[in-house]
Amino acid sequence: MHINGTQVFEGNSLMAYKSIFDYELTYPQSVKNSYLSVAGYYDDGATQTYPGVDSNGYGVKSRKRLFLDEDGNPRSAQFMAKLDVDICNQPRYLVNQCEVDIELLPNESSFLLSAPWDTAPKYHLEILACKLYVKKIELMDSLAFDIAKNLK
Repeated sequence: MHINGTQVFEGNSLMAYKSIFDYELTYPQSVKNSYLSVAGYYDDGATQTYPGVDSNGYGVKSRKRLFLDEDGNPRSAQFMAKLDVDICNQPRYLVNQCEVDIELLPNESSFLLSAPWDTAPKYHLEILACKLYVKKIELMDSLAFDIAKNLK
């Protein structure tokens, strides 16, 4: 991520693991069952086993249903999630006319998708479209003038 040509964040392959730990360890179960379901999160609960996932688990069935229509045919799914970037999760605003460059690099499909058994077909996750929703505020003229004066 760059702001006005200056790099402010550089993710690496470990960021995905950090995000998983953040979701698992910081959010209560009520948030996981509601808000995180929009991002495709469904908890397997007590049926979760390792090294694989129990094919009868609620989470596996729920995630599978996201990619199937009523007749069981494959379809595309939509998800919404926040960017797990420190600067995107802080309470401060950016000043006007900042150029923000964001490069999104998805993880491998084998990391993103889990199948209940080792002999399952290999699936591939393809991003067809991506939208970025940004919060925008309008400042009162006097406040905008004060900020501009202090920045000079």
